[in-house]
Amino acid sequence: MTHDTSHNPENLARPLRQPTPEEDNAHDLFPERLRAQVPDLGAARYARDPTLRCKYLTPDSNWRWYVIEAGRCEDTAGNPDVLFWGFVEGIEHEFGYFSLNELASVRGPLRLPVERDLYFEPKPTSQIAR
Repeated sequence: MTHDTSHNPENLARPLRQPTPEEDNAHDLFPERLRAQVPDLGAARYARDPTLRCKYLTPDSNWRWYVIEAGRCEDTAGNPDVLFWGFVEGIEHEFGYFSLNELASVRGPLRLPVERDLYFEPKPTSQIAR
């Protein structure tokens, strides 16, 4: 994924920006551009306040997934996948693992797929998980 494990508050204070045309597909859940910004699994394990790098949501429910780290893996059928570690707001609010293939298969009550929040800016976990 990436090797950027720094937490730079100056980078987190940037104003929201309009996504570029190559970024504006909310259903492209983990484009290469984003992969390069997410630390490898285990890189933020001991961080006091790890940075949330991206956000996924179901537009027809209250579930939210925030990515802190990611690593390439295979699903149970041997297909390529990405394993994320992050913060999940759903029935409970908790840290845990979830995969790209799982996110791609999730549907909300109106059968809408998970989307990537195109306007989400990286921020410390403490700003979300209270």
